[in-house]
Amino acid sequence: MMKRIRFPKINLARWQAWLHGLSRSTKRGLILAFGTFLCALMGHLLIFHEPVVAAPNPDLAILNAFVPTESPPGDPVTYRLTFNNNTAAPVNITSLNHTLPSSPGNLVFDAAATTNTCGSTVNITTGSAGGSTGSFAITGGTIPVGAPGCIIEIPVRGFSAGNHNDTIPAGALFTDAGENQDPTAATLQVDSSSPATLNKSFAPNTIPGDGRSIVTIRINNPNEYDLTGTTATPTLTDDLPSSPFQLRLFPAFGDAMKNL
Repeated sequence: MMKRIRFPKINLARWQAWLHGLSRSTKRGLILAFGTFLCALMGHLLIFHEPVVAAPNPDLAILNAFVPTESPPGDPVTYRLTFNNNTAAPVNITSLNHTLPSSPGNLVFDAAATTNTCGSTVNITTGSAGGSTGSFAITGGTIPVGAPGCIIEIPVRGFSAGNHNDTIPAGALFTDAGENQDPTAATLQVDSSSPATLNKSFAPNTIPGDGRSIVTIRINNPNEYDLTGTTATPTLTDDLPSSPFQLRLFPAFGDAMKNL
């Protein structure tokens, strides 16, 4: 037969009497032990844990590049991000935010990435030649093991002649395995541009009254590349002289000339 164990009742008077009976050193020991226990409990509950800070990881790298490295003003080139993963397992991307250089002029992104083997979400702020420069925010996705692990490519355009130096600093790429330890840099050279020139001639340049002559307008490009990349529709207006007598377009060629 099991016996019932009875514990003495502890009321406030007995507690105070017991406490007063303790020596001063015993009370200090009890306070210290209770404080240690409380701190350990709160630490276990993550109350006093230090925030986790991602550390640089030498096995993670990001490389930026312009392909090709030289272009005429306004022509698109490829801005390539190569993610290398030399760890033993795939790495999850947390974020990568970057803004293109604004000197000697803005670089402008197209609206969407053309290649994305990382499976990331790529939010692009295109920018403009006369406003702000382009930027992107990458979140999510996975870097497989290897070099390259994955690649993201975005078309970009430069409009100001000179070298556009783009640097992604160390610690810009955040992943669940740490940050990129080293910076990466690339340069896009935008060629200088000379304006197009116009030449107009009449053949023949001497005619009798009510005679006919052919006017020829030549548009010359002094550059070693095609002039492209304009966002405005090119226009050319030529008002024929009215003095000493009015010149008018011959009806057979009028409509064709108006469409030039």
